[in-house]
Amino acid sequence: MSNEPCRWNDTNADGAWTGVYFEGCSTNSGGFQQAGLMLRKAVDWQPDPSKGSRTNYCGWVDWNDPNDAGSYYFVLESLSNGSRLSVNKLTVGY
Repeated sequence: MSNEPCRWNDTNADGAWTGVYFEGCSTNSGGFQQAGLMLRKAVDWQPDPSKGSRTNYCGWVDWNDPNDAGSYYFVLESLSNGSRLSVNKLTVGY
């Protein structure tokens, strides 16, 4: 099972922050508390560099402006309860 949802391309033309929004969070073992997320930049033929980790409490988390055009994705690094995360709405802002 992959912990990577999807990728998006950021031209970095406007200096906007990159953020991820979760709404309606639950886990397979009951109540949701928090999810650890890491933002990564996809780089061909090299390890994908990390742009940092954040904790999402079922709302917005921001990584500021990555200052780097490219293809990005976030990875679910940890989950406080359970082994599977369900989110009713996921929004990526960049």
